[in-house]
Amino acid sequence: MHRLGLPLALLATASWLLACDDAPEQVDAAEQSPEYVSLRINEIVAKPGSGNDWVELYNAGSSSVSLDRCHLVDSDPEHQPQQLPPVLLEPGAFFVIEAVGSDATPEQLPFKLGATDNLTLSLDGKLHDQLAWNDGDAPDLAAFGRLPDGADNTQTLQPTRSSRNRAWQDPPSLFDQTKVSKVELELYDDGLAQILAEPLAETYHHGAIIYDGYRLDDVQIRVKGNSSLRTVVQMGSTRFSFKVDLNRTLPEQTLNGLKKLNFNNQFRDPSLMREFLAYRIAESLGLIVPRRSYVELWVNGELYGLYLAVEDLDKSFLAQHFVDNDGQLYKPEPPAGKLSWMGSDYAAYEASIGFESRDDEHSALLTLLSALDAADLALLERSLDIDAALGYLAFNTLLVNLDSYLGPGHNYYLYEQDGRFTILLWDLNEAFGNFTCNCQRQQLIDLLIDEPTCAPLSELPLLDVLLAQPAYLERYHALLEAAAQTYLDETLLESWISEVFALISPYVREDPKLLFSFEAFERSIVEDVRDPHQTIIGLLPFARERSLSIQEQLDGMRPRTADGKGSCKLGWSTKPCGDGVCDERERANPALCPADCGP
Repeated sequence: MHRLGLPLALLATASWLLACDDAPEQVDAAEQSPEYVSLRINEIVAKPGSGNDWVELYNAGSSSVSLDRCHLVDSDPEHQPQQLPPVLLEPGAFFVIEAVGSDATPEQLPFKLGATDNLTLSLDGKLHDQLAWNDGDAPDLAAFGRLPDGADNTQTLQPTRSSRNRAWQDPPSLFDQTKVSKVELELYDDGLAQILAEPLAETYHHGAIIYDGYRLDDVQIRVKGNSSLRTVVQMGSTRFSFKVDLNRTLPEQTLNGLKKLNFNNQFRDPSLMREFLAYRIAESLGLIVPRRSYVELWVNGELYGLYLAVEDLDKSFLAQHFVDNDGQLYKPEPPAGKLSWMGSDYAAYEASIGFESRDDEHSALLTLLSALDAADLALLERSLDIDAALGYLAFNTLLVNLDSYLGPGHNYYLYEQDGRFTILLWDLNEAFGNFTCNCQRQQLIDLLIDEPTCAPLSELPLLDVLLAQPAYLERYHALLEAAAQTYLDETLLESWISEVFALISPYVREDPKLLFSFEAFERSIVEDVRDPHQTIIGLLPFARERSLSIQEQLDGMRPRTADGKGSCKLGWSTKPCGDGVCDERERANPALCPADCGP
């Protein structure tokens, strides 16, 4: 006999196969077994959006009940009542049964729930409880059941599998760029204290999220980031970036279909606009980018300030942009993130090119790397979306976004479908020349368009091979010129900046954990701002000067190559990382080599 008490029931996700029985008589068998009076069909989800339909039973009484005396069936006359497993359900506990239809495994029900349906629970072959609903009572992503738990009153509910029922709320509109949403994170128990004591651990903690008043319990929350986290910790600030995993505890739980959300602290940007504007430009160029919007973030009742909420690049994101979301998704990091050939064994890459999917087949990735190594154009065109790659390179060159493939070789994803990869943007908070690669200000403005690299060109085969082909180079130049003329045009960019400034400035003024002053926030739009480590180029000066430099390079008035040495006179390479010495360039760019410059 299995025993389900309240703590275990909250964690239970296993389903049980139910056996057949005769239809119940119309007699309340609980009259002979009073401890069963408060056993109820408590909640159903018929349109989960993802995952399986399910039924939740609840013991609202004061005595334990054995479920193997009970049977369950829906209103379909072809379905037979199904016996429940030998589980002892404790007072106040829940039991969940999944319903998947004809493809059921031995641990699932062989029928699904209808938009209009009626569930009958019998006890010893006699009618015990019923729950009926009509089309519209349990719409997409909603539940239907009793409120409060075990009561006679039924209504549309928030899905709360294996936990207390809550009334339905319309999910909030996510990523509305015309407003600043209020987001509250609640960390249960001593989760926040553990984060404050050891923030670099990036450990998940149990909690809740309230997004514009819409609450989801049983989420997992952790701090996130590399240099954005390390720098904030070194400053003695608690303005951490956060990742919220909505379905890590409850597999079917989403927020408007999203399973993860990122809240970015915009740590080295006094304008608090670089990432937002960069994604907007990339999207306007036709690149695939995550959705994002500003939020006012609170953590355990404390205002943490103005953050940028960014959609995660997971299966939900991929389903929006690709034919299917079952391909391989990789998130490369140095050294494999440079995409240099390191042999035909995936084991040589896996430590720094971890994959997000479950499939252990990596031949497509090895084919892509082999094509780059051999400069095999026919194979490369079969293995890579060339247009997307050229767009990615042109965008990062345009905005001197060196915290990317062009620099350390990270902050991007590779997504494969049918053996062909698309490169995807990620983490643009260092755009507009904020990640220096040890370059001086003028070198950033004049970043060489044909060698827009921190390292020698030979270390970046994606860039080296593509721009060595005249046809690809011509397409890349055309993309770059059009983008510079359009999106670095001061009239357009100033109108975008004015729009964002009007939206966020009241929140910036009240931000208690602001890493720059409000005066620096205002100045950073029209002039450079100095922080302890570097000069941060003003947004409009960057646009004006960078646009001119790109056009003059395209017109032959300035050099656009440096014989393969890359853009900065001092040169820059990630190869010395791991030598145990935190040198000047590594100190200036903490994300470059945490192994040498970690705390």
